[in-house]
Amino acid sequence: MSRINKELESLHCHTRTSDGTLSYGGILNACQKYNVGVAAFTDHDALPDESALQELNGLKAHPTKFIVGIELSVSHVRELVEEVPLFHIVGLFVDPRNKRLLDHCRERQEERLARARLMIGNLERTGFVITVEDVLAVSEGPSIGRPHIAEALLINPVNRNRLAELVDQEISSGADAELLTKASAKEQLFRLLLGESAIIKGIYVPYNDSLQLDDAVSLIRRSGGVAILAHWTFSKKVLTEAWVERLAREHRLDGIEVVYGVNVTEGKDEIKADQKSLAGITGKYGLLASGGGDIHNEADLMAFSGSALASRTVGMAAEMIKAAKPSLEWSSVRE
Repeated sequence: MSRINKELESLHCHTRTSDGTLSYGGILNACQKYNVGVAAFTDHDALPDESALQELNGLKAHPTKFIVGIELSVSHVRELVEEVPLFHIVGLFVDPRNKRLLDHCRERQEERLARARLMIGNLERTGFVITVEDVLAVSEGPSIGRPHIAEALLINPVNRNRLAELVDQEISSGADAELLTKASAKEQLFRLLLGESAIIKGIYVPYNDSLQLDDAVSLIRRSGGVAILAHWTFSKKVLTEAWVERLAREHRLDGIEVVYGVNVTEGKDEIKADQKSLAGITGKYGLLASGGGDIHNEADLMAFSGSALASRTVGMAAEMIKAAKPSLEWSSVRE
């Protein structure tokens, strides 16, 4: 086997194509710096365009190997009446020119833009100064999300002042002062306004996605990829462990992330226990074991490379290739 067996791997990375801060080459350079030998590009409902594919073709000789992938947003499981809080299916080794997958991405990107417009309107009515153009200016890729809104907000000093006013206002009303004052400005925005459980209601807009799990898996498989359930802990209140095992038993997933949450500050013990359970399920049903740092920037990579969990990713890509035999056309990893 090649060098990929000797280094850490993050089979879950985001670039500027969605909500990451690094380019494709930037991810690979940062990975090399932190001894990460394989990186999978898994942007939110987005794929590398033709220009990016040319860039990636020129990066196939890079010391850090790469896999082209995607992360699909899913909100429904066929048999469950209750909608599952938005969860994610990562597709690895997908064909970035697959028409069905590209059509899906275009539809989702239009929905993301419509959602951003609604939240921007809500923010303006709350005293912030922000436009759609401001958000588009910080989003280099087609997939717009809340991190782009937060980044655009914080560029303007007027918005920083308004945020400080709201923090003081909520602390005066009984909000956790330590939690808010110790948070970064971006964290404050999410805790106060942009998160699903935001303290101030009326700003956050739910993601309008009715993609069903089996349809997401089918999209990935038909594009030549393997479908991986991502960071399960964050959706397990509805998508229970029993359901994950059923999906595994019925071969409705190809794999499960058993390494994730490296950069999460709260609930580490719960995540650790969940990963142990998931590893048991993957072993029992012969599913692929995947994982990584859910990388969005260089700081994420640094934290990932220094974590105890990261060592469990060594050799994952090679084992995946051996077991699933996916097409390697859009990957620089080789057995």
